[in-house]
Amino acid sequence: MIVFETWNTPGDFNMALDVELGNLSYELKEPILRLYTWEKPTLSFGRHQRLWGINWDFVRAFSIPCVRRPTGGRSVLHHREITYSIAIPEGHDLYNLKVLEIYNVISNAIMDSLRDLGIEVKKDKGRRDNTPFCFKAPSIYEITLNGKKLVGSAQFRTKEFVLQHGSIILDYDGELLAEIFNMSVSEVERSIIGIWNVVQVPFEEIVTSLKRSFEKILGSRKERDLPGRIVKRARERAEKYIVCGSGEIGKTLHSWNTDRKS
Repeated sequence: MIVFETWNTPGDFNMALDVELGNLSYELKEPILRLYTWEKPTLSFGRHQRLWGINWDFVRAFSIPCVRRPTGGRSVLHHREITYSIAIPEGHDLYNLKVLEIYNVISNAIMDSLRDLGIEVKKDKGRRDNTPFCFKAPSIYEITLNGKKLVGSAQFRTKEFVLQHGSIILDYDGELLAEIFNMSVSEVERSIIGIWNVVQVPFEEIVTSLKRSFEKILGSRKERDLPGRIVKRARERAEKYIVCGSGEIGKTLHSWNTDRKS
C-alpha cells in the first residue's frame, strides 16, 4: 500500500487527484491510500446527483466552492474532517468484491482504527431519506456514533481500478449546514456527529490509527510524496470537477479557480 498525505488542498484538485491516483494504482499494480483535508469549506455533489435542495443564494453569497465527485452519493460539506481515498487496482483481491462488500471491508478497517482510539462506533443497516444532505441518513455499512452518522463514503469502478473515498467528521458547524441544506439546526444536530464532539483525540493520532488499520487490508505501507507528473495531470484536469449551480455561482467559482491558478 502506497500512502500519500495532502493537507489543505482545493476541492477541484482533490477530485481530480483521486482519479489520477486510481490510474496510478493500476499502473503500479498496488493499492493507494490518500488522507487529506480541504483548503476551505467545499460542497461536493455525487456524480449523478441533481442540484436540488441547496440554498444557492447563501452558497453564492459566501463563495463556497462546489465540486462534482467522480463517485455517487449525495451532497457533503467538506469542512472539519479527514477525508480518506482508497484506490484498488484490477488484479487485487478486493477489486473482485462487489460494491457493498468493499464498503463493508473498508468500514471495518475504519471502525477498528476508531475503536483503537476509544471511540465506540457502529455500522448502520441503512436508512432512506429524501434529502440532498448525505449525513441525514446512513447507507448500509456506514459508520455511526451515538446513533448519528460519522462517516459518509462513496465509490465508483472502472476496468482498471475501484475508487472509494469518504469523510470522517471531526467536528461540524450546525448553523452553516442548516443554511446550505435548508434545514433547522436541530435537524442537523440529530443527523451528524464528529469525533471531537465526543472525545478530544489529537489529529495526528487519528491519522496514524487509520493508516495502521488500512495496512491490515491493503498491505504494509510505503509513505511517499506525490509524483510531480500526477500533480500536474490533476491540476490540468481539476476544472472539469467544478459545479456551476447557476449562472452567478458559475462565475464565482470560475473566478476563484482562475485566481488560484494564476
